[in-house]
Amino acid sequence: MAFMTETAKYETKNVENMIRGSRNITFLNIFSVGKEILRIEAETYYVEDVLENGDVINIIGKFIANSDPCAKLNIVCKDERKRRPETLRKVGVTLEELRNGMEKKEMARAVSDYFIKYDGIIVSCKPYSIISMLNNNIIESKYKSIDNSYFDIKRMAKKCGENFTDKNSLENLKETFIDCTGSYRRMKKMEQNKKACVVNYAYFWQSSYRNYAEWIFCDTSIGKIYYDTLTEKWGITKKEEKENGLRIESVDTFDVKKQLMDKYRVNSMMELKNLLKEKSRRKRKKNGSLISGNESGKSGKSVTKDRSLRLEMLLWCFLATIKFGILKMLNKI
Repeated sequence: MAFMTETAKYETKNVENMIRGSRNITFLNIFSVGKEILRIEAETYYVEDVLENGDVINIIGKFIANSDPCAKLNIVCKDERKRRPETLRKVGVTLEELRNGMEKKEMARAVSDYFIKYDGIIVSCKPYSIISMLNNNIIESKYKSIDNSYFDIKRMAKKCGENFTDKNSLENLKETFIDCTGSYRRMKKMEQNKKACVVNYAYFWQSSYRNYAEWIFCDTSIGKIYYDTLTEKWGITKKEEKENGLRIESVDTFDVKKQLMDKYRVNSMMELKNLLKEKSRRKRKKNGSLISGNESGKSGKSVTKDRSLRLEMLLWCFLATIKFGILKMLNKI
């Protein structure tokens, strides 16, 4: 498979293609303290035959929800340290089970063999870190490392607008994955029935606290959307999504882009960004000059007022001095 960014991986089409190209899907979870792995659990579902002729997104979630895994892995690793009761509860083992657990090299071989046999997609929370931790032990023991493709359930849930609570359990992984397939199904339907819209105007926006956020906001007849010039992706703010019930997947962004090119007479979104950025700079400069002029006017008025007050004070002091002198002379008489 060609290289793709982590963000692009979770687009509907790419998720569908990755699942279609996989013979099996494994849900993987580990329990560890620091760099010490205490327990490994995995469940695998054989999906090749099911997906052969069907719509991947429509089928996969329902299949996993209503099927039993074709294979399971449950390893308690040998550990002779005196672990705290709360750690044992979290891992789901007893102190005795840890002391009688599988030796490190034996564990490395079992995990390596499992993923040689089930070489499809791994679904996990922070899979890169988990696979790296397992591979450190596997490579040290001179066995074949895990090189499966994977989905990070947190990233997937974020893309789909689903909630993921990191309960560190296979059931939670599966439930969230099934919920996400439902969201992908809805997004795919929206993508197939995109809404046309009319672009009213566009403007450049740059984050005041994150220099790397540079967006082109587009005000359209169905709502406000934006184009991220750094990731080259279209999006919609949470506020807009909540107020208008609009999803970016339902907007014909290809047509929006074409309208922008025609409206502003540019040949690319980068050219449009530079044009709108310059317009924004000129506007700020103009507003800044007006503010400076107003402040100068106010400053001049303030100076005049201060001078008048000083003159009044000097006059009052002068009159008070004369009055005091006259009274002194009268007292002498």
